[in-house]
Amino acid sequence: MSQTSGSNALGLTRQLLRRIKAPGGAGAAGRVGAGMIDQVMASAGNFLLIIICAVSLPAAEQGQLAYAVALSVAARTLMRLSVTQTLFVEAPAQDRDTYSATMAGLALAVALVCAALAAGLISFIFAPGVEGWTLKLGSVCALSLFVFASALFDYQRAAALAFSSATQAAVLSSAVFPLRALALWLVAPSEHGAALWVAAGVTLAPCVLMAPGLARAAGRARQTLTESWAHLKHSRHLIASMPGLFLRNQSPVFLLGAFAGLTASGAYLTVRSVINLGNVGLEFLSTFLASGLGRLHAGDRAAYQRRMRLIAVLGAAAWFAGFIVLMIAGPWFLERVTGAPGQDLRMLLALLWGAMLFTFVERLSSIHLRQERRTAVLGWGQYVAAAVTVLVITLLAAELQAQAAGYGVLAGALTIATLSLAVALRRGERT
Repeated sequence: MSQTSGSNALGLTRQLLRRIKAPGGAGAAGRVGAGMIDQVMASAGNFLLIIICAVSLPAAEQGQLAYAVALSVAARTLMRLSVTQTLFVEAPAQDRDTYSATMAGLALAVALVCAALAAGLISFIFAPGVEGWTLKLGSVCALSLFVFASALFDYQRAAALAFSSATQAAVLSSAVFPLRALALWLVAPSEHGAALWVAAGVTLAPCVLMAPGLARAAGRARQTLTESWAHLKHSRHLIASMPGLFLRNQSPVFLLGAFAGLTASGAYLTVRSVINLGNVGLEFLSTFLASGLGRLHAGDRAAYQRRMRLIAVLGAAAWFAGFIVLMIAGPWFLERVTGAPGQDLRMLLALLWGAMLFTFVERLSSIHLRQERRTAVLGWGQYVAAAVTVLVITLLAAELQAQAAGYGVLAGALTIATLSLAVALRRGERT
């Protein structure tokens, strides 16, 4: 790192320390720390779910688990787009008791819709398109419950942040995700349905704490429905981006299953879990270190540009360090987890980690575009990136198997990063 970048890093550290020492700063630091614990526990919990199952499940069963995980991620995304993202904006101006009750009722409805959609998609679209996959009623019920539990618990963590404290969210995550991993390790399921029953049961258990809010929502059912509909209308633009996000982020699992088989889907899921865990650090850089950029953008544009450049330099350094670690230790780790030759997965690791670099560029561009209020590209760009991802995987899956997903994800990430960066660097009218 250059001397100037090093000075900037030192200056940023001093600024953060002054913020912590200032009145209320320690509390803010505590909230950030608790929020980070919540995020790390969630990321680690999802990683352990996939890795423990990769050890105990046959390759084809791991592929079927990949479908369940992809659908649960899609359900959590829909919950955030339709409920929690707008909730964080509106909650401070609302009456806490009535608003939290309304949001609890809406979250329950969204989770039920997600569970029903997951069961329908797996029964009538996804599984029939995969050769050799015979669905069992028990596994469909387990999938539906797992999707429901994942979406509802994701809301519960967000509600703790909005209505209570980051500490409560961290406590929930610290209790549920390690316990879920321990239960899976003790059971060592040999079928993906059994793994889903265990994961769903542990994840759903703390959701009983939502009962008082749901009772209040039921007691004022008409108002709850009216307020929920208004909330969904306010979130309609976020919800409209869901198909693009779904296709871009989850289509690799389904396309691999259809064109290359369940074993390829399972291999992709396992490798992607390693990549997602390593991506936590890049997410931290693009969120925590980006705090205060709005104030700098409005007041000191030179300081704003220096902060953005510093985050970019630190992100590139973190990505390169992660690349070295993954190339050295990744194949060894995956070989011991999956039993497959680790060198066969090295290229997939490299491609997916390469995509993370472009995803980081997209995050930085989106931060700037939000400051400039030129965010349209962040919506339609997802659909362009999704189309590129689907096209590349469809063309390559039969020949390259799981590696095709790596090329598709990389191409999609490069597409959205290029589009968002081009708009961010262009001066002029809002786009």
